[in-house]
Amino acid sequence: MPLVQENLTRTVASSGTATAAFQNHSLGLGVFIPTIDSATITFHGCATEDGTYAAVKDSTATLIAVSASTGNFWLDGDFIARFKYIPWMKVVLGAAQTGGARTITICRERTAE
Repeated sequence: MPLVQENLTRTVASSGTATAAFQNHSLGLGVFIPTIDSATITFHGCATEDGTYAAVKDSTATLIAVSASTGNFWLDGDFIARFKYIPWMKVVLGAAQTGGARTITICRERTAE
């Protein structure tokens, strides 16, 4: 089956730290983060869209985190492959955004319907 790439956006509110949930299709995922206050980026996941989200950790119980600072930042598909079995996710910034709301773009790949 052919693959389809989709781009969607989620906002981190001014003084907030997390995006709204998005569905992870597990075939490929990239995250574009525009200008942000210096932060560590982590991810929260859940089995359902409206369930309780928890921090995503690796097999050694270490938080999966990426250091980021003001400017553009891409996470490649190999890194994101760690999230293969997490159907719903949020991007979480380690510091509240003091300069206004931030728009995060999620690029995901899925099988065409």
